[in-house]
Amino acid sequence: MNEFKLDNQPKISPGFKVPEGYFDTLSENINARLNADEPKVISLYQRHKKTIYAVAAVLAIALSVPFFMQQQPKVVSDLDQSVIEDYISYNTKMTPYELAEYLDKEDIEKLKVDFEIQDKVLEESLLNNIDVEQYIVN
Repeated sequence: MNEFKLDNQPKISPGFKVPEGYFDTLSENINARLNADEPKVISLYQRHKKTIYAVAAVLAIALSVPFFMQQQPKVVSDLDQSVIEDYISYNTKMTPYELAEYLDKEDIEKLKVDFEIQDKVLEESLLNNIDVEQYIVN
């Protein structure tokens, strides 16, 4: 192998030349450019503010609907007449005569009950009930 000596070979120019005093003013030039081109900072919250509010409103409504559906009172459309009578008799101090004063003629006619009892039904109910004496006495 041939010996290679760096000092004896002709030197090749690197091809890059730096102007004189370039590195003396380099830091000042970089700092001047950084301050001049400072970008505007927009936070993620500010950018998507309307979207976040819309999602929050939809979630609030979606979570509150089942709660309010359970809180609504259930309306009973068909109340038994006996339930209404019991309520009136236990929760008011009115006598039946005072209550009748507030009723119209039509209401009183609706209250009339036809007590047609057939003999067979009467016999069967008396035979099936053990407390016949209670019915006779009262």
